[in-house]
Amino acid sequence: MKKKKVLASAIALGLFASPLLSCVASVRCISHIDNNNDGKCDHCGQKMDIQKETDIERIEVSVLPSKTYYALDEALDLTGGILTVVYKDGKPEKQIPLTDKSLTISKPNMSSKGKKLVGISYEGKKTSFPIEVGDKKFVVRFDLGYAGAEKIESQNVVIKGHATKPADPTREGYDFGGWYKDPSCTNAFDFMSDEIMSDTTIYAKWYKQYEVVFKANYSGGEDIVSKTRLGKVPSDVVPKERENYLFAGWYEDEGCTKLFDFNKEITESVVLFAKWVSENVKFHTITFNENYGEQPKTTTARVADGESLSRPTNPTRANVTEKGHQAQNFQFQGWYKDKEGKEPYDFSSAVSSDMTLYASWTGQYIFEAEHVSFIDEFTGLPIQGMGASGGSEGANMVDSPAPGTEGINASNGYYVTYLFAPFLTLTFNIDSDRIVNDAKLTFRITCEKVGFALSPTEQDGETANHTPISNYMITCNGSAIDYPLIEIADVKGHEATGGRRPFSDHVLTTSLNLKKGQNKFKFISSNDHGMGGTMAATAPVIDCIKIDTKAELSWNPITANEFGQ
Repeated sequence: MKKKKVLASAIALGLFASPLLSCVASVRCISHIDNNNDGKCDHCGQKMDIQKETDIERIEVSVLPSKTYYALDEALDLTGGILTVVYKDGKPEKQIPLTDKSLTISKPNMSSKGKKLVGISYEGKKTSFPIEVGDKKFVVRFDLGYAGAEKIESQNVVIKGHATKPADPTREGYDFGGWYKDPSCTNAFDFMSDEIMSDTTIYAKWYKQYEVVFKANYSGGEDIVSKTRLGKVPSDVVPKERENYLFAGWYEDEGCTKLFDFNKEITESVVLFAKWVSENVKFHTITFNENYGEQPKTTTARVADGESLSRPTNPTRANVTEKGHQAQNFQFQGWYKDKEGKEPYDFSSAVSSDMTLYASWTGQYIFEAEHVSFIDEFTGLPIQGMGASGGSEGANMVDSPAPGTEGINASNGYYVTYLFAPFLTLTFNIDSDRIVNDAKLTFRITCEKVGFALSPTEQDGETANHTPISNYMITCNGSAIDYPLIEIADVKGHEATGGRRPFSDHVLTTSLNLKKGQNKFKFISSNDHGMGGTMAATAPVIDCIKIDTKAELSWNPITANEFGQ
């Protein structure tokens, strides 16, 4: 009887909560109670998780936020997202922006990679939507360059990744001429080699089509009507055969005195005239050899004896993106009588025999520092490098940008450091198919955390910026290269690249001599100017070297070094 009275008294005093309330025990209250429905305990004021009766059936994310991919540690952005509230009693659905303060958002861990769920609570109901956290990505957009163009979907590309080439767009009355980095379409974009380091817009190039009439140029002959291709007259059009005559080329005038140049850029309609010669006239075969690769592409043309040769459309040469053998920016230099490009062909001269003409090219060859041998050529042992706090040897001297510093733009994603030991030498062995004396040599470098100035001759002193000068020897086949002073003084700042100074190009010479066969380049830390810690010599961090030349260059890269440390 006493127990029942005590229980009744406790209930009367409010010491026990209603079973409909989710209360948590407290040191101040035996059990919390919220009779005024303000979300807090009437006795101690502690916030309560109260399961309210609701007419909401469910909530769901009906529109995802504009951003669902995040770089590591990037802040969550719910802009553009919509939550839809569905009610039990048929009441109209309610839409709430995900940025609304009435929603409780449970953020996932943004410091690790992977697919995550963002939790959302609203009036006792819960839902979620997926996001992904990984390496930083940038938006790549495609600009077709004219009003009313069909939109090409943009791409999200991870930092240092490559955009995917979309299907070639079409435009009435125009030829698509490729994708370019600039609105004026002068610098072509290479989907295989160009890395995405920021939000990027790629521009379409267009060539207006013009009518081209190829006149047979004799009574009863059949004319051919065509259109320009990529801004030029097609060079493969041949008239129908004419009895007792042979076709001898296309001319700008009816009298066939001015041979047409198929490399001419066309900006209006064109009329060309066929030249005919007797079938008894002797013809010669001219072979055009594009002059690169193991099996160079060739085309042929036939020219009547004593006639001049029509200049064909200039060939083009694609960049080489194979790892360890990168080459780019090939420019056609003309047709030559010899493979080495010493004797140019005169297209105004009369043809008197069969012959082969060879294309001459200039291009830029890239040789990555991480692909050299790290074995000392004299001792047969790994090269011993030194850094700021200790050393490293062999391929362990290869490093890659840390997360957040990818924007320093290491050309292949790796570079060589630990070169801070007196007379430490990095050697590049590069083969040339010919002798040249006008190659351009470029050095791509940066620093660790201390600036420097490198000189081929000076060993002491300082620059106007008070940067200490150190001797750094660069040789080709044993001969020192007399390069201009290289100063790296802009060490501080660089917040966009995690505090690391980006790599930069420095032209060493534009009159580099290369011999036919192997050429040995040496980069030597020829000083004992310490840079702090255990760095006993001044030296750069080396990304790569670049050689611009008309020679064909090659080497044997050790791509396995890329894993480095």
